[in-house]
Amino acid sequence: TRYFLFSYIFLHLLIFIFFFFLMIRRPPRSTLSSSSAASDVYKRQVSTQSTGNRLAMTAGISSGVLDVFEAERLVESIKATTPTDVGSKQWLAQHRALDRLNVQAHHNVVSQTDEFVVEAMISFEKLPIVVHELILIETWKHMCMPKLQEDFAGTKSAIKPYLMMYHEAVLCNLLECSLFSLAACEAVGDIGIVELVDYCTRKCTYLNSLSSELVEAPHKKMSADALKDMVELETGPDLDAKRHAIEFSCAMTAMSILRFITDHMNNLEMSVMSRLINPNDVPMQLVPLLQNAPWNHRTGEGEIKRFIDNKWETVDADDALRLNKYQAQVWLAVYNLVMDNGMRAKYDINSHRKSTLMGLRKYFNATLIDQLPVLADLQRTLEELNLMEAPEAANKTFFVLEQVATMREGLQDHDWEAVAEHIRETVLNISDEEFQQEMKQMAEWYREFDCDSLLEEPKCAKCGAPAANRCSRCKNEWYCGRECQVGAWEGHKKICDLVHKDMQEHGEREYGDLLGAC
Repeated sequence: TRYFLFSYIFLHLLIFIFFFFLMIRRPPRSTLSSSSAASDVYKRQVSTQSTGNRLAMTAGISSGVLDVFEAERLVESIKATTPTDVGSKQWLAQHRALDRLNVQAHHNVVSQTDEFVVEAMISFEKLPIVVHELILIETWKHMCMPKLQEDFAGTKSAIKPYLMMYHEAVLCNLLECSLFSLAACEAVGDIGIVELVDYCTRKCTYLNSLSSELVEAPHKKMSADALKDMVELETGPDLDAKRHAIEFSCAMTAMSILRFITDHMNNLEMSVMSRLINPNDVPMQLVPLLQNAPWNHRTGEGEIKRFIDNKWETVDADDALRLNKYQAQVWLAVYNLVMDNGMRAKYDINSHRKSTLMGLRKYFNATLIDQLPVLADLQRTLEELNLMEAPEAANKTFFVLEQVATMREGLQDHDWEAVAEHIRETVLNISDEEFQQEMKQMAEWYREFDCDSLLEEPKCAKCGAPAANRCSRCKNEWYCGRECQVGAWEGHKKICDLVHKDMQEHGEREYGDLLGAC
């Protein structure tokens, strides 16, 4: 009895010592507040979303994917990479870690819980590395991807090229979730913030220069014959279309990052404000965005589509004047840049800039002011500016030393032909056995996600109501009842026959892109 009693006490003592040292090992928490800060982030970032959408998002990922210890382990493992690392096994492992951290960080914001992912990024000083990785993959896509187009077309699977493109979106979303906090902006560092200002400016330029073909591309519907050819030839979705979709999503996310930087520009180094003015002239980039409204689209049938939560959704005419997240972020960035006293003292409002800013006056109305009350001050300031002659800056030479963005320039100096050749030989030119191992590993990685809980509730393909029944042949379309299924059968029959035939020949595959194109 004494032996068993002694063993019992000794075992519990060991457990206590283990957890005691585990807690000591954890780095100190940053100055971020937990629940109140997360609540503020959620209210300000998605203030234009409906209450129903908020509840759906909260319920969708209520379980989370990481605990605090696993998140800190993943954050601590983040390392800076080089252009030749893109697509390698180590790079894919880090992409997976960043993807999981990104999902968990957004879950913390939506569920208004402790933002331990952001705090770990600050504590372990990993935000500058995340910025470096963002600029690296952006430069890689611009300099290296065109040299690998033919290799991507002949690769065994489009998954790896897609992950290379999608990596930028993961990093951009993670920074969007982090930089709401002043502590996170300060942790990025002067060089990182200046690089982000330039990055966001390039995304503004991209949105302002979208061609009509790129604007219409996400809304085009493929014919049944084109879909049949895609399935028979097994070409899969166009990687170029995927690249443009990811680029557009990253550009929209960059508007949130830019807004957060303008929120904190007075608490950051003077070089940040100077970079916003010269050479980028960010206010003159944002005003055309509000005029072009790339987040809205009206189809030839008169439907109004809006870019919400990284996808295009049809909205009712009654909600056409409701601000979405990206539109609100641009308005708030303009407000920060125009209304800030320090910015106004340094920004030379010449006749061109004045006439551009006056173009915003036509957008002010009661509906807009009700949704963003702070814009009433901006409206009054613009009216006062309209009555004045274009003033000169109080002090044109307001800095002695200027912070220069060198990260992207340094990356562009690489021998990109050699980088492309290295990736061609080590990443894309692999044996069938290595390919099967990679696919199996990726499947195991993403099986850890509770994918069903992350998906939205299925909606009826006919009326849009919540659906519980699925087509028994193609298993892809959902219906709320028999009546809607019969009513939609005439339009669904061709694609249903096509998918059903393909399933009989090749087994069940992913047809989401095909059906979405319909």
